Amino acid sequence: MRLTRTTVCLLKTRFVLSQLMFAALTYRLQTHAVLLSFIRTLRISMRTLAGLQLEILALQHQLRVLQRTRPHRVSPPRTDRLLWVW
Repeated sequence: MRLTRTTVCLLKTRFVLSQLMFAALTYRLQTHAVLLSFIRTLRISMRTLAGLQLEILALQHQLRVLQRTRPHRVSPPRTDRLLWVW
């Protein structure tokens, strides 16, 4: 096959177009990846918040049960006091 100027020009044009299409696709994928990452971060933070709220409810329930079973003031052991002071 003999390469003429027109053939070379068409080949260059196809190559440039394919490079532009690849760059556009890469940009779209990167933008999509950033958006997905942001959405996942929000979702994880919401799930963590819900988990913390459930933990607070469980601890409050345990505290109420303890107060019902032991009406007098509970004094923590010396090691626990040192931990809270530290």
